[in-house]
Amino acid sequence: MVLFDAFFIISISLLFVYAFVFLWFAYGWTKLRSSTISSSLNTSVSVVVAVRDEEKNIEKLLDCLLKQDYPTNLLEIIIVDDSSTDRTIETIKNFQEKNRATNIVLVLLENISPNPSPKKRAIAEGIKRSKGKLIITTDGDCEMGNKWISSVASCYEKTSSKMIVSPVLLSSTKRFFEQAQSLEFISLIGSSGASLYYKKPLMCNGANIAYERNLFFETGGFDNNINSASGDDIFMMLSIQKMYSGQIVFNKSEQAIVTTAACNNLSTFIAQRKRWASKSLQYKNGYIYLISALVYAINISITISVAISIFYNRFAPTFLFLFFSKSLIDFIFLITVSTFFNKKKLLIFLLPMQLIYTLYISVAGLFALSNSYYWKGRPLK
Repeated sequence: MVLFDAFFIISISLLFVYAFVFLWFAYGWTKLRSSTISSSLNTSVSVVVAVRDEEKNIEKLLDCLLKQDYPTNLLEIIIVDDSSTDRTIETIKNFQEKNRATNIVLVLLENISPNPSPKKRAIAEGIKRSKGKLIITTDGDCEMGNKWISSVASCYEKTSSKMIVSPVLLSSTKRFFEQAQSLEFISLIGSSGASLYYKKPLMCNGANIAYERNLFFETGGFDNNINSASGDDIFMMLSIQKMYSGQIVFNKSEQAIVTTAACNNLSTFIAQRKRWASKSLQYKNGYIYLISALVYAINISITISVAISIFYNRFAPTFLFLFFSKSLIDFIFLITVSTFFNKKKLLIFLLPMQLIYTLYISVAGLFALSNSYYWKGRPLK
């Protein structure tokens, strides 16, 4: 009984800290100013995209990039193919020829020695060959509106920031599995934006980030984390934060949103989460560790309370209190962020998702201990 009392006190304490942090996030998100696009832009931009086996998606991305309203004399698009095994290269070449897209540069990485981080190698090669002052990265399976580059460049010129983090949204069908991922992703983007309001970088997504080209070389690029297969986004963010504290901003603009598809099956989802979690032990950032530990701990406490309630019915009220209190906190935070994305209807999945998410987070913590996974047909570490 003493253990139960101690667990109850710890759980309630965690809940209060969780409430403080996520209401703090909610406030930070609402205080972020919406970005607008300047009427005149003069920053040279290089969009760098590392692709592998994106035959089914690359033409949509290229079409989106070709339709950008940004001045063509200030824009170059560099697609780096990382040893694709499908018709990605042929699809890009056909698109170039069909649309006379002279500002699209295709870089091929073939017959090269193995690398522990092939995507980073591809991005680095693209940046080395770029000429723009501002590097913008995205992924081969993404889509965006025609003012995307203008929005990012405008934010850069107005703020004089070293790095711009912009929103990413998961597109989804009506399947619960994909809708739940979309809601979770909105939470991640909201946390990222809110943290940047407080000048405390938490996370970012390589599908929509921008930074000054010279910073890539000034920070050493990916040299310090080349043994981690993923992390081309967050490690760069942390390197820039270390050298230029407070000069990373979030571009809160609907026109800056990049959309990518949710995972459509469980195996792909698990591989993706392993890829995300595998780099977490290398962050060396106290703020990120504290927030991650808090989220993990509150979900573990709810999971444990469920297990206890199965054997001791009188503990059920504790579980219900923890579960619904956390759900209310998440609802308050998510309604502020989902309004921006015009995705408030996803909140109907909040309660059922909470049950699954609690167990998923409890298990996902083990992903960080996994030192290998498969991604796009390759074993990575």
